[in-house]
Amino acid sequence: GEDAVLKVALEPRKDARLIAEAAALATIRGNPGIVELLSDGVIDVGPRRALVLSYAGKRTLAQELRQRGRLQPEWLQEWGDDLLKTVDYLQRKGVVHRDIKPDNLGVAERGGKGKKRQLVLFDFSLAAEPLDAIDVGTRPYLDPFLGRGTRRTWDPAAEQYAVAVTLYEMATGRRPEYGAGAHPGFTDADVRIEPELFDRSYAPGLAEFFRTALHRDAGQRLDTAEAMRRAWLTVFAEPATLPAEPAPTRITRDTPIGAARLSPQVMAVLERLGVTTAGAAADLSPAQLTWLPGIGTATRRKLIDELARLGAQVSEATREQPAEPTRLDQVAADLVPDTLDRGLAEALLGLGESNGSAWTSLRDAAKHLGREQRSVRDAMSKLERHWVGLHGMSELRDTVTEIVESAGGVASAQHCAIALLDFKGSTVEEPLRSQLAEAVVRAAIDAELADPDLDGDPRLVYSRELHGILIAAGPAQAGQGPSTADRLEWAGRLGKAADDLAAEDPLPVPASVVEALRAIYPPGAADPSLVFPERLVEVAVIASKTAAATSRLEIYQRNLDPARAVRLAAGALYGVTEIAPAEIASRVAARFPEAAPLPGRPGLDGLLADAGVPLNWDEEAGCYRARLAEPRGLTSLRAGPSSSVSTGGLAMTRASWQRHENRAFAADDRLGRTLETGGWLVLSVRPKWLRRADKGLAARPVTRIDVEAVMLEGMREFAARHHVHWPTVLTADAADQNSGDWRNLTRVVDAGIGRLRAVIDASGPAVLLVNAGILSRYRSTLPDELRAAVRTATASSPVHTIWLLVPTSDPDLAPTLDGVPIPVLGAQWLDLPSEWIRSNEQQLAEGGAA
Repeated sequence: GEDAVLKVALEPRKDARLIAEAAALATIRGNPGIVELLSDGVIDVGPRRALVLSYAGKRTLAQELRQRGRLQPEWLQEWGDDLLKTVDYLQRKGVVHRDIKPDNLGVAERGGKGKKRQLVLFDFSLAAEPLDAIDVGTRPYLDPFLGRGTRRTWDPAAEQYAVAVTLYEMATGRRPEYGAGAHPGFTDADVRIEPELFDRSYAPGLAEFFRTALHRDAGQRLDTAEAMRRAWLTVFAEPATLPAEPAPTRITRDTPIGAARLSPQVMAVLERLGVTTAGAAADLSPAQLTWLPGIGTATRRKLIDELARLGAQVSEATREQPAEPTRLDQVAADLVPDTLDRGLAEALLGLGESNGSAWTSLRDAAKHLGREQRSVRDAMSKLERHWVGLHGMSELRDTVTEIVESAGGVASAQHCAIALLDFKGSTVEEPLRSQLAEAVVRAAIDAELADPDLDGDPRLVYSRELHGILIAAGPAQAGQGPSTADRLEWAGRLGKAADDLAAEDPLPVPASVVEALRAIYPPGAADPSLVFPERLVEVAVIASKTAAATSRLEIYQRNLDPARAVRLAAGALYGVTEIAPAEIASRVAARFPEAAPLPGRPGLDGLLADAGVPLNWDEEAGCYRARLAEPRGLTSLRAGPSSSVSTGGLAMTRASWQRHENRAFAADDRLGRTLETGGWLVLSVRPKWLRRADKGLAARPVTRIDVEAVMLEGMREFAARHHVHWPTVLTADAADQNSGDWRNLTRVVDAGIGRLRAVIDASGPAVLLVNAGILSRYRSTLPDELRAAVRTATASSPVHTIWLLVPTSDPDLAPTLDGVPIPVLGAQWLDLPSEWIRSNEQQLAEGGAA
């Protein structure tokens, strides 16, 4: 029969929610984006109540995000559209969900196997909850601004907030933060959007969408799910790619991938593969493209089609090496006759044994050779005269002039050498081939400068900039067009613009970079839009003081902060099963060659977590591994797939029992690993087991700290030192939190927190924090600070591991301190099962008996 899921209430008190779910689903049958009720309402399975539901897919969206990180653009657009269409449908039907989150969205195939994957919403168990129950749901998808101002009951804006948080997690692999990462209710700051966490092609539009959708003022958000859907589709209809224009007339293997005019979806895949040039993209195997995991069907078709066209362009531009020596080869062979100073020529042109640059200055050459500059200058004059009269040099000078003119009047020495090879060819093999081409360009310009027939008005000059050599072209006669000096001055203005762009936060996308550079008009009547973007970016970066460029034509600061580099290059780290730290550094460096080096472990762990990259360190394997796709945060009822209703219940029960048996070992292993590798771990446990869990954890190699006792001790000491009677402190503590007395209390509280932090630092390297509810009462950000501290801990740090024990009534909800969410990322939360407590007590008893 049809695949079905048997959803059983785990205890009688949850029967009411099951009945409410059945009632809600009965009114919305037939929507492919919503799980369907297959039974006639609630049925009895032994002593339990149950529902028979359609299968929502093998995996949840939460599992996809946990294992893969942020979604690639095709799935982000389509699955986001799926979700928004479903919520719009629910709003039109007058049905609410109250707990939209990735854990309640299945990824199912619709229209037949392999046809289309889409999101399917399930778990409507909260649909009938009272409107005044504003705490019903799952943090952080629960609107934190409910209960403020006029919003005293649940409203549709809260449903749309949960949708917006889910979409943000799909787009970044992380959840949104407000202010400095504190609970939104503890700060007046609006949502903190980091565009650099999004795919670069859609970053501006996504940033604007989420600033609106997650606004703390519900009146400033989009009114309905339909309005959200229209705004969502607009983002993907207008990607921030390069301006529409024809591709360069010749795409070579060395053309930066950002200049190849590929679609945003294809660029996202190439980023993941670490591809930076047109040649590397063209070399990708068709089989690799066909079976590459983690991309959608439409993207796969685009990838194959666009790379096939790119391969044809690269092949057309890559001419076969000529059989006979070319004009360039002949000139290169005759640069230094036996009658002239070969040692000086090698030093100046970077050839022979010099291993230098083709643009070595006369002074540096003299220093390298250990000779006086006067004798070197005389020898240089003889070389220049030889180059002026060299057969074929006049033709090459004309060609270099044309190359620079076609590039906008200013070009890099490297571009001139590559273009010269493209025009003239060479029979020489690499790497000498490129070295000779650049040496010929240098000799051609020196010949141009020394040619007596030009009467001191050369068409070509070069300028030594901080980050390379720029070559400028001018008219054959003065007054016929912009001079070389004018064009170098234009390059200087481009360099200043590049410095400004590199300093921007967030980093500008390529379209913004090109737009800003094209706003700087070149001298004369030239139109800057006629200059290809890659040439503009190249010149601007060479002429800048602080800027560097990526292969995607982004401009960033040299020595870019490693944390920022990882966030921006996160797309190159998705889709891997395992990866070594050195390979991570290599992939980030491929995107940002001039960024500061990445730290080693454990500092790198924190950078990856903050960027939403789904990788965890595996100490035994000595590498990072993709996160396991284990579910998190199911509301109250669990379900499993089956081929039929009757056998489904039994299969689910056996699987659950097997997991039940393994829980103690898994929890024990997790605790042991955090002691070895360090980190922040929140441990939740049912209140009735709290004392037993406390005792079991304290028996491990950790220092137990009673947070409330230490804080109160510090507060009492401060009060006594400043002659404040303790009853006065208690009166202030009972006052309204907007009153002056409460504000005065903060100095006393700060002293208590300072005392606690000092005790924690003195108790390392591993500590267990218990009885920490007082931190929530005083809105302390200490948990977040401690999490950050152990994440970036070094060998000299006093604390490497922190366990925080908290009670919870529902193991499926994220941990809280008196209702305030505790900062956790990925695997930083462990719910301690009763099996672990009993097993641990047995081990302690056996150890004691021995």
